[in-house]
Amino acid sequence: MLPYFSYKKNPFSNLKYNKKIYSFLKSFVLYIIYYIYPRRLVFFIEPILKTFRINKFKFIRSDCDHFGSWIFLLLCIRKLSDSNHLFFCLGKRDTINQSLLTYFSEFNLKIIYNPFLQIILSPFFFSESNAIDVNGHFPLSYFKANKSYPMFESMGPIDDDFLKKISLKNKFIPLNQSLFNNDLENIIFFPRLGDWEYSIGNSRRNMSLKLAKKILKIISESFNIIMVGNTAKYFIRDFNNLYSFEDLVHKGVAVNDIYSSAKCIIGSISGATHFPSLLYNIPTLYLGEIPLEHILAIYNMVSLRSSKTPIVPNKDNWIIFNYETQDNLDLHFWKVVLEEFLYNYNLGKNSELDSYILESNLCFGNSSKFYNLNPSEKGNLYLHKSYITK
Repeated sequence: MLPYFSYKKNPFSNLKYNKKIYSFLKSFVLYIIYYIYPRRLVFFIEPILKTFRINKFKFIRSDCDHFGSWIFLLLCIRKLSDSNHLFFCLGKRDTINQSLLTYFSEFNLKIIYNPFLQIILSPFFFSESNAIDVNGHFPLSYFKANKSYPMFESMGPIDDDFLKKISLKNKFIPLNQSLFNNDLENIIFFPRLGDWEYSIGNSRRNMSLKLAKKILKIISESFNIIMVGNTAKYFIRDFNNLYSFEDLVHKGVAVNDIYSSAKCIIGSISGATHFPSLLYNIPTLYLGEIPLEHILAIYNMVSLRSSKTPIVPNKDNWIIFNYETQDNLDLHFWKVVLEEFLYNYNLGKNSELDSYILESNLCFGNSSKFYNLNPSEKGNLYLHKSYITK
């Protein structure tokens, strides 16, 4: 287990008379070790760091025990790659593809996997002078509980300027030939089905097989489709121009060539979609259900320190629909939506969607409302009527 970077209630506050004593004691011990200990011991460490001006060491507050958090770590060290810092992070082995873990090798980064060493060093990740905040979900958990959040150094919002700065799109020599023996452009598609080792099984962000097949049927008519994760196995027999990301990598195709060749990305709200989308600054269409303030957290836009209101990157479009009704969205709706995105990178007017610009409202110090929705034809957040009326 990694330290609890998010806000957690004391287990005593949730104590129930019918709760097993073993379960309660376990929760309490974990709360002491992973929540109380690092937050208390940092008061002794902080003066030492400041007195001796130990600025070279930076402790990145990204809980790398699941796919998404590895991305925040990589975004941060890419942004600060010109510095002479030595970066530290806490991680859990086998929670990201080995082929993607190679992206971290060029940086002055120490990934700490040993659980006992993680506990010992965890207070450093709560230092306001040496820790770097990269994950908007951490402050969001505090604000939702009406708790104050420490003023950690932040890597900043992941906006258009941020993505231009860290983009890998033009860093490597582009592939001179097509990945496949045709002239079709490549689309990356990831339907989060919930049975991949790097995904959560029970989540409202997951996509159904039925919806995934509808989308594949439309985009396969004009594009090559590269499926991320373990999803290709469900559909590869039904489409001639569908390929597995993992199979391509095993055959020797460079990960960078796969991502760099992509015209755009379509997929579930997941780290497997965020990874190429953010690192390569690729136009992306996100599909699924998620609390709207979590979108701001993904872009690290949950902060009381911003001098301006950050805006979700223009390259990204979000369609939010009711999880239970996703199979009821008909083929015609998806044809209209996908054709607009694939050829224009925006969705335009649609009678079933309301278009908004999503803004962080916390920039104004108002923690009672986390976001602001501005109706706009030029917005990139689209709420389906099934989501609005649920």
